[in-house]
Formats: sequence, C-alpha cells, structure tokens
Amino acid sequence: MVQQNHYSTLEIAVNASPQDIKRAFHRLALRYHPDRNQGDEKAAEHFKKINEAYQILSNPEKKFVYDQHFSSNDFVQNIEYLIMECDINECAVNDVITLSYSFPSEGRFFKKPILRGFMITAGPFVDHRTNFRLGINVKETVLTYKICPMVKGHLVIQPATINFNHKPFQGNTLHFNISSNNCYYKPNEIAGINPVQVFVYKLKVVETSRYRKTITQSEKVLIPRSEIAAWYHKVGKIIKITFLICGCYFGAKYDVGFFIGGLAGSFIGGLNCYLMYYMMGIKSLFYYTENSPKIKSYLNEGYSLGEFHSYRITIFDIWKRFNEWMT
Repeated sequence: MVQQNHYSTLEIAVNASPQDIKRAFHRLALRYHPDRNQGDEKAAEHFKKINEAYQILSNPEKKFVYDQHFSSNDFVQNIEYLIMECDINECAVNDVITLSYSFPSEGRFFKKPILRGFMITAGPFVDHRTNFRLGINVKETVLTYKICPMVKGHLVIQPATINFNHKPFQGNTLHFNISSNNCYYKPNEIAGINPVQVFVYKLKVVETSRYRKTITQSEKVLIPRSEIAAWYHKVGKIIKITFLICGCYFGAKYDVGFFIGGLAGSFIGGLNCYLMYYMMGIKSLFYYTENSPKIKSYLNEGYSLGEFHSYRITIFDIWKRFNEWMT
C-alpha cells in the first residue's frame, strides 16, 4: 500500500514549524469542512486526509517515525497548489511590481483574476523549473507579469484559479499599499491616471537541447504625469495639428507647395507649443520623456526605445504615411 504524503496533504514543506503545521491544518480544514461542502464526497474524503495528516505531524513522536519512513519511500506525487507571489507590497503609483503564478506543470486551465487598479505592462513570461514544494521536488510552471498600480490606496489582487483533474484550485490573496507619486513633467504636482506610456524592447535568446530561437521581449513603461500636465500636452497636440493643417492649406493656396507649407506650419506650431510649456513650467513630452530616469534605467539594461503613446504628429509623419498609401 502506497503511503500518503502528509506534507503534500497539508501543503507544507518537510521543514515546516509546528506553527506552520497548525496554520495549514486550520486553513485547509476550514476550506474542506463537511459543513461547508455538503454533498461533496471528495471534500469529505480530503477532510479525513487532512485530519490524519495533522494527527501525525502535530505529534513529535509520530512525526519522527513518519519522517524516517518518508525519507526512504516513494510517494504518490499528487501535488496541487497555486502560489501567487510579488516582489514588493508597497510602492508608488506607476512603479513596477513583478507578479508571478507558480503551479505544477500538470495544471491546466489557468484563470487570471481581474487586476483592478493595475495595468499589465509586460507578460506573461512563461518559465519551467524544478522547485522544492510541499516536501518534494516538483516540476512547475511559472507565469510572470509586470504590473503598475494606477491609483493610490489599499489594492487587492483576488486569488487566481487553476484546474487540477477538473477540480478548481485557488491561490492566495495579495494586498498592496500604494502611495502617491510625483509628476515627472511638472514639479510639485501629483501623478494622475494618465501617465505617458513608453514601449521598450530587447532581444532574448532562448536555447534548449532541441532548438535555439530569438524572441522579442517588450515592456510598457509608465512615466508619472499629473492631470494638468496631461491637459497641456493635449493642448499642445491641438496647437501642432492646427498649425500643420493651416500651413498645408496656405501652402497649397499660395502656390508655395503643400509640403513646404505643412513644414512651416509644423515648425510654427512647435514653437508655440514649447513656448506654452515654458510659460506653464511643464516639460516637453518628447525630449524629456526619452531622457527620463525610468527610460534610462531600461536602456542601461539592454532595452531599446520603441514607440510611446503621445501626440507627436509632424509633416514628416504625414508625408511618410502618404507615400506608403500611394505605393
């Protein structure tokens, strides 16, 4: 008869302390108690296994005998778990948090929870590894995301769900304390809900015994921006587009040329826009974004700068799009 893995049943490691054993028992007993799972025979059977495991592991003498037997026998590795982890629990708005979901490779139908108050900026990145879980070495899959909080306060990520043998299994709940952040574009202002989004990427070589390939790993970087700065950046967009259209119109009307007129309009619009930024004490969207500390840190890590969500429209962009359309 195959011996039951009591450590696996209680979802703990072999070096778990008596307090860890007790906490694990109370948590699982509450989840699988017959009163909360009426009519569920599987829950009732698992509840019995939990009690049996606790009776042995909570008794020092029985645990010693069991550990001697455990070290010299093979157990059925029916491991079921879903562990949700993050690198930090306290940060500021628009800072990066690394969120990971770890589960046995046999797990299927993973369902990520809705990340209210967060924006996913990268991922999922999939990794496979062997890890020491629940008293044994387990081949597990790890899904990693990079997320950024968009609002301050106490944020919660609800448990994810994964199915093992057509049975749902939930992870743990994560709690975060998010503080306000300073606007990068206007001093003494607090960041709002409209950060500038910059895309960065780098090439990563994935090599195994069977293949070798290069993949593009992209990420979205959020630059904190206040609502006032965001509003003036939108006004700057309107100014540039207006002068661009007017320049194209007058250039065509007075036989100067559509392109020359648009170029002059774009130049004058840009001067007016930067004059407005200077008077209001707001940093330019383009130059200062690409030279922000956040972007520089990614460039130092080997990333390359991609496009960013802005309102950068010039006569060269229109001319390029026009040529592409004509060809």
